[in-house]
Amino acid sequence: MADNTYAPIIIDDLISDVESKDLHEEISETLHKKYLSDSANESDEVEGILFGNFQRLISSMTLEIRGHIKYIHFIVDTGSPRTYVCKEVLKSYSQLFFADLKGLIPVRLNKRQISVKVSKDHFSDLNILGTDFLSTHRAQLFIDFDQRYFTIKFKTSQTQVAPSDIIEREEKECERIEREENECLEAERLEAECQEQELEGMTKSAWKV
Repeated sequence: MADNTYAPIIIDDLISDVESKDLHEEISETLHKKYLSDSANESDEVEGILFGNFQRLISSMTLEIRGHIKYIHFIVDTGSPRTYVCKEVLKSYSQLFFADLKGLIPVRLNKRQISVKVSKDHFSDLNILGTDFLSTHRAQLFIDFDQRYFTIKFKTSQTQVAPSDIIEREEKECERIEREENECLEAERLEAECQEQELEGMTKSAWKV
């Protein structure tokens, strides 16, 4: 009997109802913040909207990388254990060079430090605010489905720097998630091979009959 278990990160971020065009146009207009635009200051608390038929929680947050601040729209996804930033965003910081896009990138979101990863293929144009950020900074998420808005407040102080043990824990968690993803993909590959072999065997048996 096939094992129908999947690594959570693979299925939780299959977001097909939001595209880069939405971030640049409709969502920017609704949030009154132009996607990828520069900001003179960092924001603090988070205020956002419920977007689309799937009620996606989307907010514009300030992303600070090496002293440069921009407004970046994030999808709040409590099913994602990690926070991701897409390549389009990183490229908009044109004066910066990222040597390793596979590793963790230290940034500040709304004055709070977190290490992010580059968005994966199945949500490559989107930015995901995951539970690593929410948990590290002791977030309180309030959602009003009737008025279609949400807020996030934090119990950590502004400009708080994540201790080294948190960063180390993030790196270990990242390695664990990637290992689980690879194991899941390998299991799917082996299952597909088994199914192909079974089908081939059935075909040969049918020819013999």
